Amino acid sequence: EFLPGVADVSNSTNTEIVVLLINYFIISQNTFHSIQFIFAEISMFACFLHQKFIVINNISFHFY
Repeated sequence: EFLPGVADVSNSTNTEIVVLLINYFIISQNTFHSIQFIFAEISMFACFLHQKFIVINNISFHFY
């Protein structure tokens, strides 16, 4: 299980952030959640991107 955490991606592009999210789902090895929720989570991420905050499977990404 991944513990809640904060990722500083202040110097990352949107593409790099999306790759980060995809890598998280791959590394998580939680196949069901990865396949079922990756697109929904990325869509939610896109919606919250302008607010510079996103929570994915209990991991908080704060954009400074």
